[in-house]
Formats: sequence, structure tokens, C-alpha cells
Amino acid sequence: MIAGRMRFEKWQALGNDYLIIESGELEWELTPGRIRRICDIHRGVGADGILLLGPSASPSSSPS
Repeated sequence: MIAGRMRFEKWQALGNDYLIIESGELEWELTPGRIRRICDIHRGVGADGILLLGPSASPSSSPS
């Protein structure tokens, strides 16, 4: 079981559902096992995967 709460958005396009999560909002590590449980159609929220948003690793990457 996953402890704590998690803020996310669920987006759908062309028959695929993805959860959008900001990495800074997570209180725990997002492991492959947790991803499977969160995305499970019967026990989780039902999604094809997770898009994890975080700061860029490259300092030159910034919105124009």
C-alpha cells in the first residue's frame, strides 16, 4: 500500500491515459512497483503510464 497523498492530473489522448505528476510534490520514491500499482485499472487510478515533471538537468534549457 502507498502511504500519503499524491497530487496528479490525468490526461487522455488517442486512447491513452497518462498521469502527470510533479516530482517535487512526491513525499516518497516513485519505484516501478509503485507505478504499476498506481496505474492498475482495478486497484489504482487506471493509466497507461506516468509522466514525471521535474527541473531540467540542463541549465541552458529554459522557456523562451
